[in-house]
Amino acid sequence: MRRNIPSLSALQAFESAARLSSFTRASGELNLTQSAVSRHVRALEEELGCLLFHRSKQRVSLTEAGRQYLDGITGSLDAIEASTARLRAREKKDGVLTLVTLPTFGSRWLAPRLSEFARDHPEIDLRLSVRTDLVGLPATDFDAAIFFGQPTAPHTVFDLLIGDELVPVCSPTLIEPGTGSDDLARLATYPLLELAIPDAWRKLFSSAGRPELSGTPVSRYEYFALGIQSAIAGLGILLVHPFLIADDLAAGRLVIPSSRTVQSDFNYYLTYPRSRSGQVSIRKFQRWILREAAATTQDCHLLMQKAAVYGDGRCLTQSGGTPSL
Repeated sequence: MRRNIPSLSALQAFESAARLSSFTRASGELNLTQSAVSRHVRALEEELGCLLFHRSKQRVSLTEAGRQYLDGITGSLDAIEASTARLRAREKKDGVLTLVTLPTFGSRWLAPRLSEFARDHPEIDLRLSVRTDLVGLPATDFDAAIFFGQPTAPHTVFDLLIGDELVPVCSPTLIEPGTGSDDLARLATYPLLELAIPDAWRKLFSSAGRPELSGTPVSRYEYFALGIQSAIAGLGILLVHPFLIADDLAAGRLVIPSSRTVQSDFNYYLTYPRSRSGQVSIRKFQRWILREAAATTQDCHLLMQKAAVYGDGRCLTQSGGTPSL
Protein backbone atom coordinates (compact mmCIF):
# COMPACT_ATOMS: atom_id res chain seq x y z
CA MET A 1 0.00 0.00 0.00
CA ARG A 2 1.33 3.38 -0.99
CA ARG A 3 2.06 5.66 1.99
CA ASN A 4 0.02 8.87 2.08
CA ILE A 5 3.05 11.10 2.69
CA PRO A 6 3.88 14.45 1.05
CA SER A 7 7.05 14.72 -1.03
CA LEU A 8 10.31 14.95 0.88
CA SER A 9 11.21 18.12 -1.06
CA ALA A 10 8.05 19.82 0.20
CA LEU A 11 8.68 18.69 3.77
CA GLN A 12 12.28 19.93 3.66
CA ALA A 13 11.18 23.30 2.29
CA PHE A 14 8.55 23.65 5.02
CA GLU A 15 10.88 22.58 7.84
CA SER A 16 13.68 24.89 6.72
CA ALA A 17 11.38 27.91 6.25
CA ALA A 18 9.73 27.26 9.62
CA ARG A 19 13.07 26.93 11.43
CA LEU A 20 14.55 30.04 9.78
CA SER A 21 11.29 32.07 9.66
CA SER A 22 12.17 33.04 6.09
CA PHE A 23 11.64 31.67 2.61
CA THR A 24 14.74 33.58 1.47
CA ARG A 25 17.06 32.01 4.06
CA ALA A 26 15.49 28.60 3.45
CA SER A 27 16.28 28.94 -0.25
CA GLY A 28 19.95 29.58 0.60
CA GLU A 29 20.10 26.57 2.93
CA LEU A 30 18.45 24.26 0.41
CA ASN A 31 20.23 25.71 -2.63
CA LEU A 32 16.89 26.52 -4.28
CA THR A 33 15.35 29.73 -5.52
CA GLN A 34 12.97 31.56 -3.21
CA SER A 35 10.12 30.96 -5.63
CA ALA A 36 10.86 27.22 -5.61
CA VAL A 37 10.66 27.12 -1.79
CA SER A 38 7.41 29.09 -1.94
CA ARG A 39 5.96 26.67 -4.51
CA HIS A 40 6.90 23.65 -2.40
CA VAL A 41 5.26 25.13 0.68
CA ARG A 42 2.14 26.20 -1.26
CA ALA A 43 1.81 22.68 -2.72
CA LEU A 44 2.13 21.20 0.78
CA GLU A 45 -0.56 23.54 2.12
CA GLU A 46 -2.88 22.57 -0.72
CA GLU A 47 -2.25 18.87 -0.09
CA LEU A 48 -2.91 19.26 3.65
CA GLY A 49 -5.86 21.60 3.16
CA CYS A 50 -4.69 24.29 5.60
CA LEU A 51 -2.33 27.27 5.85
CA LEU A 52 1.01 26.55 7.49
CA PHE A 53 2.41 30.12 7.48
CA HIS A 54 1.29 33.67 8.07
CA ARG A 55 2.98 35.64 5.30
CA SER A 56 4.21 39.24 5.39
CA LYS A 57 6.59 41.27 3.25
CA GLN A 58 9.51 40.87 5.67
CA ARG A 59 9.08 37.41 7.18
CA VAL A 60 6.82 34.40 7.63
CA SER A 61 5.56 32.87 10.85
CA LEU A 62 3.87 29.56 11.61
CA THR A 63 0.17 29.24 12.07
CA GLU A 64 -1.03 27.02 14.91
CA ALA A 65 -1.55 24.20 12.41
CA GLY A 66 1.96 24.78 11.03
CA ARG A 67 3.46 24.65 14.53
CA GLN A 68 1.75 21.36 15.30
CA TYR A 69 2.82 19.89 11.96
CA LEU A 70 6.44 20.98 12.49
CA ASP A 71 6.48 19.31 15.91
CA GLY A 72 5.13 16.12 14.36
CA ILE A 73 7.55 15.77 11.44
CA THR A 74 10.84 17.05 12.94
CA GLY A 75 11.68 13.79 14.73
CA SER A 76 10.98 11.78 11.57
CA LEU A 77 13.20 14.03 9.45
CA ASP A 78 15.95 13.75 12.07
CA ALA A 79 15.64 9.95 11.99
CA ILE A 80 15.88 9.91 8.18
CA GLU A 81 18.96 12.15 8.34
CA ALA A 82 20.64 9.94 10.97
CA SER A 83 19.92 6.74 9.04
CA THR A 84 21.32 8.30 5.89
CA ALA A 85 24.49 9.38 7.71
CA ARG A 86 24.98 5.89 9.17
CA LEU A 87 24.61 4.26 5.76
CA ARG A 88 27.05 6.69 4.16
CA ALA A 89 29.53 6.07 6.97
CA ARG A 90 29.22 2.32 6.47
CA GLU A 91 29.85 2.68 2.75
CA LYS A 92 32.97 4.72 3.55
CA LYS A 93 34.08 2.28 6.25
CA ASP A 94 37.38 1.55 4.57
CA GLY A 95 38.41 5.14 5.30
CA VAL A 96 37.64 4.95 9.03
CA LEU A 97 39.25 2.86 11.76
CA THR A 98 37.82 2.81 15.28
CA LEU A 99 40.46 1.38 17.61
CA VAL A 100 40.19 0.56 21.31
CA THR A 101 43.45 0.43 23.24
CA LEU A 102 44.58 -0.19 26.78
CA PRO A 103 45.66 2.89 28.79
CA THR A 104 49.35 2.12 29.44
CA PHE A 105 49.97 0.54 26.03
CA GLY A 106 48.21 3.47 24.39
CA SER A 107 50.06 6.23 26.24
CA ARG A 108 53.54 4.65 26.47
CA TRP A 109 53.85 2.83 23.16
CA LEU A 110 51.08 3.52 20.67
CA ALA A 111 50.48 7.28 20.96
CA PRO A 112 54.11 8.31 20.33
CA ARG A 113 54.03 6.38 17.03
CA LEU A 114 50.63 7.41 15.68
CA SER A 115 51.99 10.47 13.88
CA GLU A 116 53.92 8.06 11.66
CA PHE A 117 50.77 6.12 10.85
CA ALA A 118 48.88 9.35 10.10
CA ARG A 119 51.70 10.49 7.83
CA ASP A 120 51.84 7.17 5.96
CA HIS A 121 48.04 6.77 5.75
CA PRO A 122 46.35 10.19 5.52
CA GLU A 123 43.36 8.51 3.86
CA ILE A 124 42.42 6.73 7.12
CA ASP A 125 40.49 8.51 9.86
CA LEU A 126 41.78 6.78 13.01
CA ARG A 127 39.39 7.16 15.95
CA LEU A 128 41.06 6.08 19.16
CA SER A 129 39.43 5.32 22.50
CA VAL A 130 40.77 3.85 25.73
CA ARG A 131 39.16 1.04 27.74
CA THR A 132 40.54 -0.84 30.72
CA ASP A 133 38.65 -4.05 29.97
CA LEU A 134 37.29 -5.47 26.73
CA VAL A 135 35.16 -8.10 28.47
CA GLY A 136 31.50 -7.45 27.74
CA LEU A 137 32.27 -4.72 25.23
CA PRO A 138 30.13 -5.25 22.11
CA ALA A 139 32.29 -5.88 19.05
CA THR A 140 30.09 -3.43 17.13
CA ASP A 141 31.56 -0.59 19.23
CA PHE A 142 34.92 -0.78 17.46
CA ASP A 143 36.71 -2.15 14.40
CA ALA A 144 39.81 -3.41 16.19
CA ALA A 145 41.33 -3.45 19.66
CA ILE A 146 44.60 -3.90 21.51
CA PHE A 147 44.11 -6.94 23.72
CA PHE A 148 46.33 -8.13 26.60
CA GLY A 149 46.01 -11.67 27.84
CA GLN A 150 45.52 -15.08 26.30
CA PRO A 151 43.38 -15.26 23.12
CA THR A 152 40.25 -17.33 23.60
CA ALA A 153 37.35 -15.60 21.82
CA PRO A 154 35.92 -17.53 18.85
CA HIS A 155 35.46 -15.95 15.41
CA THR A 156 38.15 -13.41 16.31
CA VAL A 157 41.60 -12.77 14.85
CA PHE A 158 44.50 -12.29 17.31
CA ASP A 159 47.70 -10.96 15.77
CA LEU A 160 50.59 -11.21 18.25
CA LEU A 161 52.22 -7.82 18.70
CA ILE A 162 54.66 -8.14 21.58
CA GLY A 163 55.31 -11.23 23.63
CA ASP A 164 58.45 -11.22 25.71
CA GLU A 165 60.08 -12.07 29.00
CA LEU A 166 59.20 -10.10 32.09
CA VAL A 167 62.15 -8.21 33.50
CA PRO A 168 62.63 -7.13 37.15
CA VAL A 169 63.16 -3.37 37.47
CA CYS A 170 63.28 -0.91 40.32
CA SER A 171 64.39 2.57 41.28
CA PRO A 172 68.18 2.98 41.69
CA THR A 173 67.39 4.37 45.14
CA LEU A 174 66.01 1.01 46.27
CA ILE A 175 69.06 -1.17 45.74
CA GLU A 176 72.65 -0.05 46.06
CA PRO A 177 75.02 -1.19 43.30
CA GLY A 178 77.33 -4.07 44.13
CA THR A 179 74.99 -5.75 46.60
CA GLY A 180 74.79 -9.04 44.72
CA SER A 181 71.03 -8.92 44.22
CA ASP A 182 71.05 -11.87 41.82
CA ASP A 183 70.72 -13.88 45.00
CA LEU A 184 66.99 -14.64 44.79
CA ALA A 185 66.66 -15.10 48.53
CA ARG A 186 67.97 -11.57 49.04
CA LEU A 187 65.87 -10.25 46.14
CA ALA A 188 62.77 -11.66 47.85
CA THR A 189 63.47 -9.54 50.93
CA TYR A 190 62.55 -6.41 48.96
CA PRO A 191 58.92 -5.41 48.34
CA LEU A 192 57.83 -7.24 45.19
CA LEU A 193 55.41 -5.61 42.74
CA GLU A 194 53.43 -7.45 40.09
CA LEU A 195 51.20 -6.34 37.25
CA ALA A 196 47.97 -8.15 36.41
CA ILE A 197 49.92 -11.15 35.14
CA PRO A 198 49.02 -14.12 37.36
CA ASP A 199 51.80 -15.65 39.48
CA ALA A 200 54.66 -13.93 37.64
CA TRP A 201 56.99 -13.86 40.65
CA ARG A 202 56.07 -17.41 41.65
CA LYS A 203 56.97 -18.60 38.13
CA LEU A 204 60.26 -16.70 38.23
CA PHE A 205 61.28 -18.25 41.55
CA SER A 206 60.18 -21.73 40.46
CA SER A 207 61.96 -21.53 37.10
CA ALA A 208 65.17 -20.54 38.94
CA GLY A 209 64.89 -23.56 41.27
CA ARG A 210 63.74 -21.60 44.31
CA PRO A 211 60.02 -22.49 44.62
CA GLU A 212 60.14 -22.03 48.39
CA LEU A 213 60.34 -18.26 47.80
CA SER A 214 56.93 -18.25 46.13
CA GLY A 215 55.24 -17.44 49.43
CA THR A 216 56.85 -13.99 49.53
CA PRO A 217 54.13 -11.29 49.73
CA VAL A 218 53.52 -9.52 46.42
CA SER A 219 51.63 -6.28 45.72
CA ARG A 220 49.56 -6.54 42.55
CA TYR A 221 48.61 -3.66 40.24
CA GLU A 222 45.67 -3.87 37.86
CA TYR A 223 46.69 -0.58 36.24
CA PHE A 224 50.10 -1.00 34.62
CA ALA A 225 50.98 2.71 34.67
CA LEU A 226 50.43 2.79 38.42
CA GLY A 227 52.68 -0.22 38.91
CA ILE A 228 55.44 1.36 36.82
CA GLN A 229 55.19 4.66 38.68
CA SER A 230 55.32 2.79 41.98
CA ALA A 231 58.56 1.14 40.92
CA ILE A 232 60.00 4.49 39.84
CA ALA A 233 59.02 5.91 43.24
CA GLY A 234 61.05 3.20 44.97
CA LEU A 235 58.17 1.16 46.39
CA GLY A 236 59.55 -2.17 45.23
CA ILE A 237 60.83 -4.39 42.42
CA LEU A 238 58.44 -4.78 39.48
CA LEU A 239 58.19 -7.53 36.87
CA VAL A 240 57.24 -5.88 33.57
CA HIS A 241 57.52 -6.16 29.78
CA PRO A 242 60.70 -4.24 28.89
CA PHE A 243 59.12 -2.31 26.02
CA LEU A 244 56.84 -0.50 28.48
CA ILE A 245 59.77 0.87 30.51
CA ALA A 246 62.51 1.21 27.87
CA ASP A 247 62.56 5.01 28.14
CA ASP A 248 62.74 4.79 31.95
CA LEU A 249 65.71 2.42 31.72
CA ALA A 250 67.47 4.69 29.25
CA ALA A 251 66.86 7.73 31.48
CA GLY A 252 68.00 5.95 34.64
CA ARG A 253 64.64 6.19 36.38
CA LEU A 254 64.61 2.40 36.55
CA VAL A 255 67.41 -0.14 36.74
CA ILE A 256 67.63 -3.92 36.43
CA PRO A 257 68.40 -5.44 39.86
CA SER A 258 68.66 -9.04 38.68
CA SER A 259 69.46 -10.95 35.50
CA ARG A 260 66.59 -13.35 36.26
CA THR A 261 63.64 -13.11 33.85
CA VAL A 262 60.49 -15.14 33.28
CA GLN A 263 58.50 -15.79 30.13
CA SER A 264 55.13 -14.04 30.13
CA ASP A 265 52.00 -16.09 29.54
CA PHE A 266 50.07 -12.91 28.76
CA ASN A 267 50.91 -10.92 25.63
CA TYR A 268 49.69 -8.01 23.54
CA TYR A 269 47.57 -8.65 20.46
CA LEU A 270 45.81 -6.70 17.76
CA THR A 271 42.35 -8.24 17.65
CA TYR A 272 39.32 -7.80 15.42
CA PRO A 273 36.28 -9.85 14.33
CA ARG A 274 37.15 -12.36 11.63
CA SER A 275 34.23 -10.98 9.61
CA ARG A 276 36.13 -7.66 9.30
CA SER A 277 39.45 -9.13 8.23
CA GLY A 278 38.86 -7.82 4.71
CA GLN A 279 38.32 -4.22 5.85
CA VAL A 280 40.96 -2.12 4.11
CA SER A 281 41.60 0.21 7.07
CA ILE A 282 42.18 -2.79 9.37
CA ARG A 283 44.57 -4.45 6.92
CA LYS A 284 46.61 -1.25 6.56
CA PHE A 285 46.77 -0.70 10.32
CA GLN A 286 47.65 -4.36 10.87
CA ARG A 287 50.63 -4.17 8.50
CA TRP A 288 51.83 -0.94 10.12
CA ILE A 289 51.51 -2.00 13.77
CA LEU A 290 53.05 -5.46 13.19
CA ARG A 291 56.05 -3.77 11.58
CA GLU A 292 56.37 -1.32 14.51
CA ALA A 293 55.99 -4.13 17.06
CA ALA A 294 58.70 -6.21 15.36
CA ALA A 295 61.07 -3.22 15.45
CA THR A 296 60.29 -2.67 19.14
CA THR A 297 60.98 -6.32 19.97
CA GLN A 298 64.33 -6.14 18.20
CA ASP A 299 65.25 -2.90 19.98
CA CYS A 300 64.27 -4.34 23.36
CA HIS A 301 66.44 -7.41 22.81
CA LEU A 302 69.37 -5.13 21.98
CA LEU A 303 68.64 -3.03 25.04
CA MET A 304 68.57 -6.05 27.32
CA GLN A 305 71.83 -7.35 25.85
CA LYS A 306 73.51 -4.03 26.58
CA ALA A 307 71.91 -3.50 29.97
CA ALA A 308 74.05 -4.60 32.89
CA VAL A 309 72.72 -5.90 36.18
CA TYR A 310 72.71 -2.95 38.54
CA GLY A 311 73.00 -5.14 41.58
CA ASP A 312 76.40 -6.41 40.36
CA GLY A 313 77.81 -2.91 40.69
CA ARG A 314 78.15 -2.23 36.98
CA CYS A 315 76.70 0.77 35.13
CA LEU A 316 73.18 0.53 33.84
CA THR A 317 74.38 0.23 30.26
CA GLN A 318 77.61 -0.79 28.72
CA SER A 319 79.38 1.42 26.17
CA GLY A 320 77.38 2.13 23.06
CA GLY A 321 74.29 3.54 24.76
CA THR A 322 70.76 2.30 24.26
CA PRO A 323 68.52 2.24 21.21
CA SER A 324 65.83 4.88 20.99
CA LEU A 325 62.48 3.23 21.66
